[in-house]
Amino acid sequence: MDSVKRSAILLSCLLCVLAPSVRGRCIPATDVTCAKNCKCEYCSNQRTFDGLKCDCSFNDFSVVPRDVPTNTTFLKLLKNSIARLRNSEFLSLGILERLDLSHNFLDSNEIDGNAFVGLEKLRIQSLEFNRALKAISGEWFRPLKNLWKLDLESASVEIISEDAFRFLGKLTYLILRDNRIKKIEPSLFRDLSSLQKVLLQVNQLKTLPPDMFNGSKSIDELNVASNKLITILPASGLQNMENLKRLSVYQNPLDCGCDLVWFRQWIDTNDVIVKPHNTTCASGVNLMKFSPNDLQCEFPVVMVTSVSLIGFIAVCAAMVVIFNNIWRIR
Repeated sequence: MDSVKRSAILLSCLLCVLAPSVRGRCIPATDVTCAKNCKCEYCSNQRTFDGLKCDCSFNDFSVVPRDVPTNTTFLKLLKNSIARLRNSEFLSLGILERLDLSHNFLDSNEIDGNAFVGLEKLRIQSLEFNRALKAISGEWFRPLKNLWKLDLESASVEIISEDAFRFLGKLTYLILRDNRIKKIEPSLFRDLSSLQKVLLQVNQLKTLPPDMFNGSKSIDELNVASNKLITILPASGLQNMENLKRLSVYQNPLDCGCDLVWFRQWIDTNDVIVKPHNTTCASGVNLMKFSPNDLQCEFPVVMVTSVSLIGFIAVCAAMVVIFNNIWRIR
């Protein structure tokens, strides 16, 4: 038994020494029939996947090839001409962990609701640089319960269904930058407990929805730079994001007036990195040089007086009614 233990220890030590030299290595998969015009390799110690990689890139395919090996864990289809995804398109690829459909011609009107059904083990989905994904459906991602990263950069996205990410309980990294998004539904990012990074820069957002990250307490980075934000209201709930460490709001036409006072003061009282040197008001003044103390943002006296007067009259009227009733009873 001692000799067996010694052998096991020696083998473990040998693997520890050799592991760095074989990390990231891929070898030809000669024992499988690869899809036509594709390249199949076995890869180990990869950062994002392990197993069989089927690379069908740069083939000008107009449809997903039907002869992809069923034991594929990474299907690479970038730089093709795929526009349509039919229902159950990937049903035979039940152990797929990574799917790259970037740089194609995917059209949101040509993607069936159950196109990604069967991909329960998928962890990374790359849909960036598809120029016709205008409307993101709430049905597409429903089966992807283990999805960790979703990339929709530069995909001409304009509308995202409010339930698009509702079932992505393990979603950690969401990339939506460089699109045409004008509005975010209030519930879009709520209750995503694993979500950490949301990149929304270079869009057309004018406002942030109220309590946009309720229930998503793990977010540590939010980028809304290069949008059309005029102000950031406390209703957005940014001040309630306990784990937020990096916030980018530069290159927005911010109106550094009374509505932004809370935000300017909030920056001074927490450790969130806001890149202040790159963040300016619409007037050109650097955000950090915007002084709330120079503004007169008191609640209007006329309104306060009016509200007080109305309240006083209401109380007096009530007292008169009560007094009359008592007098009648007597």
